[in-house]
Amino acid sequence: MEQIQHFLRRNLKLFRKMNKMTQEQLAEQSCISATYIAEIEIGRKCPSLKTLVKLANSLDVDVHRLLENPDTTNSDHIRRFSGELMNGFERLLLETGKNY
Repeated sequence: MEQIQHFLRRNLKLFRKMNKMTQEQLAEQSCISATYIAEIEIGRKCPSLKTLVKLANSLDVDVHRLLENPDTTNSDHIRRFSGELMNGFERLLLETGKNY
């Protein structure tokens, strides 16, 4: 159980950041308090299945993605997220005309 809770903490934060959401924004969208989301992310609370479903729906992922080992299952998402960051940076450089 501890290992799954550890995976949940990491995945919840990862998917939230990939969706460019704050804890408050996720809370509003999922009808869960921001304090409770923070407590899940730091490992103080273990959510019910109903809460997991709400979080997964708000993050547009399947519930099982929140519970999987992030070191082996999220590598594709991390690559995509990194690519999006680089594309944004490149667009910014083009818009500003700066050369780095």
